[in-house]
Amino acid sequence: MLTFFLLAILIIFLYLSIAFVASMTDLTSLPVYLLLYTSPVYLIGLYVFWTKAKASYQERKFKKLIAFFLIVFLAFASPITVILAAVPNWSLTITTDKSMYRLGENVTITAILTNNAYFAKPLDSYYSPSSTLEISVTNGSIPHQYVFLDELVNFSNSVGPRQSIPKTLTWQAVNGTGQYYVHVDSPESRMGFSDQVNITITP
Repeated sequence: MLTFFLLAILIIFLYLSIAFVASMTDLTSLPVYLLLYTSPVYLIGLYVFWTKAKASYQERKFKKLIAFFLIVFLAFASPITVILAAVPNWSLTITTDKSMYRLGENVTITAILTNNAYFAKPLDSYYSPSSTLEISVTNGSIPHQYVFLDELVNFSNSVGPRQSIPKTLTWQAVNGTGQYYVHVDSPESRMGFSDQVNITITP
């Protein structure tokens, strides 16, 4: 019986660890929650197996079966925990106050950096955006692309839990009519955080 309780405590600890990581990353759509919901069934099954099977199986064979159940659990739990811990939980968006402007109007551009986790996260790390973002306004496509705005906006070294930080700047649309691309990018990040919206300038 002592072995069962120690095994049950270990499994409960592993499940709570997975639940903690899952809640921190706020990835409620992943199948990890199905695994968490089945934990009581898993423990009840182990208890029934312990009480019923011990009488009919030899001790060595019984221990092998217990080890098999634990290995199956770890095979599912460990990769999910690693994935949850590694998946980035940032969102970077850019918006304008409207989608169509008259020539000469001011365009208000807002870049929003959001930390979707339930704990503060640092910037400038492998899985996070850089603390300096680049906002640009262009038209055309490379190599026939013209850059009309290219500015850097700076953030602090970390973003609080569930916090969104906006950065706003203004560009005056005096470079002609047509379609323009408003883009935000994290140039020093390895994860490729970026977003873009299109605006139209009319006479």
